[in-house]
Amino acid sequence: VTAFFEINRSTWVKFPRTEKTYLAHFEHWARMKNNLIVYTMPELVDDIKAIRKKYGLEDKTTVIPVEDVAKVVPDIYQKIKYAMKNRDSWLFHEALANPECWNYRYNYVTCIKSYWVQRAVQDGLANGIVAWIDFGFDHGGEDFPYSEDFNFLWDYDFSPKIHIFLLSPLNDDPIFKVVQTMGTYIRGNITVAPDYLWPVLWKDIYEALKSLTECGMADDDQTLMLMAYRRHPENFELHILKSREIISISEMGLPSRHTEPSASLLFPKGDEPFPAVGKAQLYPNHPAMSASYTSCTTLSRPSAF
Repeated sequence: VTAFFEINRSTWVKFPRTEKTYLAHFEHWARMKNNLIVYTMPELVDDIKAIRKKYGLEDKTTVIPVEDVAKVVPDIYQKIKYAMKNRDSWLFHEALANPECWNYRYNYVTCIKSYWVQRAVQDGLANGIVAWIDFGFDHGGEDFPYSEDFNFLWDYDFSPKIHIFLLSPLNDDPIFKVVQTMGTYIRGNITVAPDYLWPVLWKDIYEALKSLTECGMADDDQTLMLMAYRRHPENFELHILKSREIISISEMGLPSRHTEPSASLLFPKGDEPFPAVGKAQLYPNHPAMSASYTSCTTLSRPSAF
């Protein structure tokens, strides 16, 4: 299961990507022979189907148009937006240029990944062991430079747990510190679990989202997955892979026909420090930079789960 929605990323100062770039990244891994469910904007349905058809996989592809992603989980969308328009919430972070600090649509679409999988399960579109894979997985060859390596049926004997892949070992840092320092523990682009655990995971993510926004904060899917893990660690199996270390990709159940770089998983280096520039220069249109900005003081009661 995967999903893609436009969030105007081509205009970003840091980490800009166009819609065309995302489609190219999708095509890099789209030859995988598994059944694939894609939730996306109506205007991209034909493009996505065409990519899968190119590899003879149109019969294993279901593309579901979503008119307005903000209306999928509207209470969460509004709560994330409300929290992130608060100047203090933005300035609380250490790397203000990163999207999880200032772009509420980015946090929203990343935080509802498990929603899409449980929806596919509930709608009878996916069963058994089900994986979430980011639409832009591997960024077109960041870890696996040969797209031919994805020309296989992914059929791995996973244990009946929620499998998450770590860039660094988990610790006991409080969540407010994780949000502030923006440490990355979990590789958010892939998660694997049996069908019956996806609704459980989504409920835990949903509750974590509410808790975080009620404290005036928001973050992307990696922090929310950490919070879900802390709620029910017994549901998870962790694959601890250290950053910048070469690991056999059998850890993820992905075979390879090469002995070159694609035979291993090389985690990329961390982000380079963003150059020191004025905050108003970075985001002149951000509500926190408005002279008439009024801080948020209350949170509306969310709808029931």
